[in-house]
Amino acid sequence: MDEYIAIAVLLMSEKLKGGRSRWKPYFDILPSKEEVNPAYIWSDGELEMLMGSPTYPAAKSLRKKIETEFEELQSTTFFRNIELFPTQLYTFDLFLWSFVILFSRAARLTSKYTGEGEELALVPYADLLNHSPYSSTYIDSQTVGGITSFLNKKQEVAVYSDRSYKKFEQVFISYGEKSNSDLLLLYGFALERNPFNSVDITVGLSKEDPLYVAKRAYLAKSGRDAISVRFPLQQSRYPSELVDFLRLLLVEPEDIGTQPVERIDFNEPISPSLERKVLRTIINVCESYLQQYPTTLSDDENFMMDRSVFSTLTRQQRMAVKLRASEKRILNLTVEAIKAELGKILSVTNIEDAAFLMPAGRSFDTLRNAPKIETAKGPRDWVENRSDSERNLDNINGSDDKKSVAERRRKRRQK
Repeated sequence: MDEYIAIAVLLMSEKLKGGRSRWKPYFDILPSKEEVNPAYIWSDGELEMLMGSPTYPAAKSLRKKIETEFEELQSTTFFRNIELFPTQLYTFDLFLWSFVILFSRAARLTSKYTGEGEELALVPYADLLNHSPYSSTYIDSQTVGGITSFLNKKQEVAVYSDRSYKKFEQVFISYGEKSNSDLLLLYGFALERNPFNSVDITVGLSKEDPLYVAKRAYLAKSGRDAISVRFPLQQSRYPSELVDFLRLLLVEPEDIGTQPVERIDFNEPISPSLERKVLRTIINVCESYLQQYPTTLSDDENFMMDRSVFSTLTRQQRMAVKLRASEKRILNLTVEAIKAELGKILSVTNIEDAAFLMPAGRSFDTLRNAPKIETAKGPRDWVENRSDSERNLDNINGSDDKKSVAERRRKRRQK
């Protein structure tokens, strides 16, 4: 059984025990799902405010995934053990609460003596620590006993502080380098100042490509079977991995001559014409994402400035407007940055002059190390790797299958 499902069932069982549970003091301080209110449990009306944002389909997908998991659990484990899991008690509402708690509070702890790697865990009271993107404080397990630890193999959880704190000063930890979309989707809040805020765009290999078979084989050899990949855009920055991947997607026979695709180094510029095509494609993708929003950035900014109207919205609706406005700013700034780069390349006439334009990326090394089901580190990985939805792989502007190759993960702390 998947670890998220197993712990969710345990949470349900302990919650139903009430005062008989040894964890009652902990359960007494756990919030309701409405108090956390992550985007995937919002009402349809509140979600409508996120139309156009990648967070909208992500919230819909996550909610549907949890519903599907519950239906499968009902028809298997619960059905076969009806005396242990009575239907009237083990409800979807309780299952959903368990996932809200897991996704917003669980941590990954390093198992130092079992050799089994990281383990998903709920750590009572340590999970009360709030998030700051500027903090490097984290929690992890450690073995008790000093030099005798190899004998007792007992572990405890410790908070590793990034600095000294004064008495009564609040201690923050980092939930990871998460965008506001991730924070709103999983934790129910977004930050006004978030250095890791980003917008994810997805690009994919077209089956109509004359080099489709060769490119697909190249991806498989590089450790990535998926041909649709998600990349984050941050302010006016875009990852070199995106450029590398687009070089592969957009390269044509005339760009490489008789040289086979598997012999090409896509981490470096190949030709000025291909570099222009790559940059123009990023612009086209960003503009297509902007067109999906029902409002413009100017509309959102004017709406937020009209406090008499904006203040009447629910907290969720206000956060949704702020989130979509920040995403549009990032997309617009990316378009401006790409146009500036495009201006530098227009006069280039040979590949030697083009070499300075793009830094060498690491896309295929990153792809090789992308998380799989058995190495899923967090909710995003869990949902994406267990998704049942069909991929739309025929359009280079992307698909709903969002496999990220550039999401940064903290090794010691994941929520």
